[in-house]
Amino acid sequence: SAMRAWGLWVRAGLRGKGEASARGEPARGFVLAAVLGLPAALPPGERSELRRAGLGHLVAVSGMNVAVAALLLRAPLLRLGLLLGGSTALACALTWLPVAAYVGLTGAAAPAVRAAVMFTLVQVGVLVGRPAHGMTSLALAAAVLLAWWPAWARDPGFHLSLAAMAALLRPVGPGESQPGLIAQSWQVTWATAPIGVWHF
Repeated sequence: SAMRAWGLWVRAGLRGKGEASARGEPARGFVLAAVLGLPAALPPGERSELRRAGLGHLVAVSGMNVAVAALLLRAPLLRLGLLLGGSTALACALTWLPVAAYVGLTGAAAPAVRAAVMFTLVQVGVLVGRPAHGMTSLALAAAVLLAWWPAWARDPGFHLSLAAMAALLRPVGPGESQPGLIAQSWQVTWATAPIGVWHF
């Protein structure tokens, strides 16, 4: 697709610039690797150390990166859009476009695209005045991704991303309190463990 091709082209240019700017600067290299998913910005020794420690995912752009970017951008850009035109549609477009650009810039991996699609569904909910339903949004996002790029049906990142989100969005029963951060981490770990064993 055009977005994926554009992202890969820009990413190739960024990889070269990232390697050049991070040479001799390990901290800068780690930031570039973690924010833009450019592990080549890290020296080979550090990449190997991260992999051995089981922390290789820190330098791969995931749905979490997109979610953090969306949360940071959403409130100020919504305000800006409302100030510029007073239109909710303009405000939502202003918050959606940078997120879509970021996903393309990082190479449009399945987990990042899944997060962007779910963010878009939240924005659509704002426009129509209805809150988005988590599990429904996840199912719709999965269907959109597979329709757009059917090969993702075999992608480990796609499987792990869906399983992690399903664990986080699991409906809470009557009288049951929302799990805390540690409990959520354990739920995600157990939900994704069988997929990790299967693929890796």
